[in-house]
Formats: sequence, C-alpha cells, structure tokens
Amino acid sequence: MLTIIHGENIIASRNFLFSSIQSAKKKNQEIIKFNPQNLTPEGLITAFEGSLFSQQKLVVIEFLNNLSSSLKKQIISCINQHKKNNDIIIFEKKTAKNTWLRQFPDAVSRLFKPSPIIFHFLDSLGIKKNRKQSLQFLNQLFTQKATGLVFYFLIKRLEDLILVKEKKLASLSVKAPWQKQKLIQQSQNFTQQQLINFLSQLAILDFRQKTGQLTCSFEFSLELLIAKL
Repeated sequence: MLTIIHGENIIASRNFLFSSIQSAKKKNQEIIKFNPQNLTPEGLITAFEGSLFSQQKLVVIEFLNNLSSSLKKQIISCINQHKKNNDIIIFEKKTAKNTWLRQFPDAVSRLFKPSPIIFHFLDSLGIKKNRKQSLQFLNQLFTQKATGLVFYFLIKRLEDLILVKEKKLASLSVKAPWQKQKLIQQSQNFTQQQLINFLSQLAILDFRQKTGQLTCSFEFSLELLIAKL
C-alpha cells in the first residue's frame, strides 16, 4: 500500500508519520528510510525486492519533490511498479498538487492543513491597532494545541519579512505574486532590526524551553513577546 503524507501542518504530519513507523515496528516490519541525499532507483529497487528472512518492510521516502525532474520520474515509476507488494510512505512538507498526486493511482492521500487562524494571526502582526486581535488569535491557537505549529510558521514569516527588507524576493518561501505583495506591505510595519531582534528572542525562547530554563509556560512567554511587538 502506498500512502502520501503531505501538507503545511508539519507538526501533525510528522506525528502521523511517527505513529505509522511505530505501528510498523510493532508488526516487526523492517523500516527503510530514504531522503534526497541517499535516494537512487537502484537503492529503492534493492529495498523493495531484497528481504531478510522474508521480513515485511515499510519504505519511507521523504521529500521526493526535491529531486531533479529526471530522477523523480524514475523514482515514481519504481514506486508504482512495487507498491502492490510493499508498504510505502511518501512524506512531503507542503501540500501536493493534484496533478502530482495523479501520478500515483490508488495511493492514500493524507493531507494535513494548518488552521486558517494561523494565517490570520501572522497577517495581523505589526499593526498596532490589531495587537489585541493578534493575541486573541494566538490564544485560540493555544486552545487548539497548535503551539508548535504557530512557532514554526512565525519563524518562517519573520524570515520572509527579513528577506523582503534585504530585497531578496526570489528567496521567499512563497512564490505567488499576491503573496509576495502581502509580505512587502507587512514588512513596512517593521524595521529590519526589529525583525532580527524578534527572531533572536524567539531563538532564545526555544533554547530556554528545550533546556528547562523557562520560569513560566512556553505559551505565556510567547504571548509576552507578541504583546511587545
């Protein structure tokens, strides 16, 4: 069986991938992982066809879309040839396009979308009259247990705004003209130094959480930083 895990809710999709791997381990399946650095048609065929004592396998392929077009075409052909007799998971950190998904007939698509409130929250940042609304959005997300995802997207948004300030639009994580224009408009609410300082504060907050140095909850600490923005 072939399962495709994709979508911008990277926390939920990673959790689902982890639970799928754990479930396979309980079934005594061999776990074989590939990424763009070690993925080749030859290696994939060996994984599909080679078996130690007829042990069942779960083959996990991460970030297939990062490969070159020619190599990707070979890998997709190999997957489709072997999917009936193997458990395969393709993991992508973005939402896969339908045209791409159609290259895998009968695959199970598991799409993990972030809450729309996350984007309302991100778009509200930097506008003083929206500060109260930003905090309301943030607390709604905390209620949804989306703290990790908020932090992930907040880092990405700040990095994009800094790139706008540096006039490096080609390096932005978004590609659509309307998305770039929205970032350009939002960047006008900050100085470059403000963005850099805030990104540094988030890095310090993350470090303190991971090393057990926070004197209050991570959510409350993040809320204090947003309130000062």
